[in-house]
Amino acid sequence: MSASAHNWNTTPVVARFLGEVTFERALKSERMLVFRSNGGVSVGKDLPPQWLVFAGGRYSAPGYAWSSLAGTAVLSQRVEFRQPMPGPSIPLGKYGRVPGRIVLAPYVQAAALAGADNTISANKNGIYPSVGVGALFFYDLLRIDAARDLRHGRWSFGIDIDRGFWGVM
Repeated sequence: MSASAHNWNTTPVVARFLGEVTFERALKSERMLVFRSNGGVSVGKDLPPQWLVFAGGRYSAPGYAWSSLAGTAVLSQRVEFRQPMPGPSIPLGKYGRVPGRIVLAPYVQAAALAGADNTISANKNGIYPSVGVGALFFYDLLRIDAARDLRHGRWSFGIDIDRGFWGVM
């Protein structure tokens, strides 16, 4: 969760609040149901573009271009089902082997946009749904995704390292 505010001499006070909540529910046979909500809101009069809330890209709106959705409020919700499956076991020399397991993670996601910024022509208020599937490898540290936006039928692909390592990079 983060919050920021600023006051310019020529502009009234503006503020932005961002947050994320993840809920994971373990099921039988190492399966898992994951619910992830993230969003934000910007308040103030005559907001400069950099103070808007952005969505788009693999994390907040899969299938839609990165930061292609901009407005004063965005809420994104993902529901993902994780299913372990047999996979390749990779030798690590004297350190052993990576387990022969991958996790398949199909998901549905929707991003809701309000207060759309009219400087982006395709940017409109509304719901932006998408579907996708992820595959997690190497102790679930590496994730590969394929997603399709359900408004325009565009595909996107991504490779990511687990968020727990983002602070290191």
